[in-house]
Amino acid sequence: MGLPPVTRTSKVVLVSVLAASGLVVLACGGLGSLAFTVARDLPAAASSDAFLDQLGRGEVQAAYQSTSLAFRSMTTPEQFRAVIDRYPALTKATTRTSQEMRMYAANGGSQATIQSYLANANNTLSLSISLLSERGRWAVHGLNLP
Repeated sequence: MGLPPVTRTSKVVLVSVLAASGLVVLACGGLGSLAFTVARDLPAAASSDAFLDQLGRGEVQAAYQSTSLAFRSMTTPEQFRAVIDRYPALTKATTRTSQEMRMYAANGGSQATIQSYLANANNTLSLSISLLSERGRWAVHGLNLP
């Protein structure tokens, strides 16, 4: 009792099954990668939100302390306060939307940029918040303001 002969039709079926299996593996891998990326990105977004929350509560010194070591080495607390005071929407926002988070590797570490929109009755503000991963946490590394 031997195996049935391999025909052209059985070859086509075998190739089709293998191709479909490969697509399923790629799709699952892509979804797994997406899930990993989203899960990895959440701490950066949470750090950005915490920074904006501190500013919204008027905790400017705490917000300054949550910035990166490099940021604090280039910006004094007084300079930071002057920038914050120049943009009232940073401390008096009644609505906030954050979107367009981009993750990338640079300078030997992970970095992220988050686009945020702040508004109150008198002001609106669009800004980009740059963050970097340092010492096991995400820290604000820069603000791109108009």
